[in-house]
Amino acid sequence: MSKLSDLRYEFWHKFYEYTQTNLNAKKFTEKFRINPPQPSIANSTASYYPLNTGSGKYALYCEMKISPCVTADLRLDIKNDPVLLEQLTQHRDELEKVIGHADKWCKCTGKTYTIIFSSQCDLENRNAWQKQFEWYCKNALVIRFFLERYRE
Repeated sequence: MSKLSDLRYEFWHKFYEYTQTNLNAKKFTEKFRINPPQPSIANSTASYYPLNTGSGKYALYCEMKISPCVTADLRLDIKNDPVLLEQLTQHRDELEKVIGHADKWCKCTGKTYTIIFSSQCDLENRNAWQKQFEWYCKNALVIRFFLERYRE
């Protein structure tokens, strides 16, 4: 693996450890089941960490993109559920008020609609990682709350 891939793998590994050991992440671990990261998680320009939501109608991912700068994203894929999509769209302002502006609300493939929220990430500053872990956990819970609130 390259230096960047090693660093991303270390980041995801530390994120997993954070979710398993930090009391601030307790609510996160109650809502999401995540597995330890595999080395392949860091090998592309957009590595992602799936959060097991227990639903076939949507998927939520923690994602890290490198192009041209490093961004940490939460990506929500809504799969062929126009009612849920309509509910979220109607409450977009409320959702964005809590998380921040969504960078994308778009139909990406077939019947999957993707919403992406982003945050800048200084991957090389290990001292800043916990703040990023907190951002992932807090905002994944916010998205989960909205999904549970508006799905049928």
